[in-house]
Amino acid sequence: MSIEEIMRYHFPDREIAFMFYNWYGCLHGFAGRKSRVVRNTNGLIVQQTFRCHRDGIMDDSYSKSISRKREHKPISRCGCNAKFQVHIDFNNDCWYIKYFDDVYNHTFLNGKYE
Repeated sequence: MSIEEIMRYHFPDREIAFMFYNWYGCLHGFAGRKSRVVRNTNGLIVQQTFRCHRDGIMDDSYSKSISRKREHKPISRCGCNAKFQVHIDFNNDCWYIKYFDDVYNHTFLNGKYE
């Protein structure tokens, strides 16, 4: 499935768009997570961004904290910039893909975990 084909998809709501991104991620060996939302002046959500699960970088205070009650988990964040952004079209009452970045800076999960 090419990026051009993916950009043609429309979704009835944001949750379906997120399910699609996770399905796409499952096929390619990564997972998605919800990120930023943008609201209009009436407070309605008009845009949602979904990111690769490895987006961002963990803060150093996380690994240096000695007062933690739980054991440290392995750090999985590597600053991946891949994202999937959907925007609402009020005329059709559907969500369309506004931006799709399919470039990852990490290896993908092994097939046995998909």
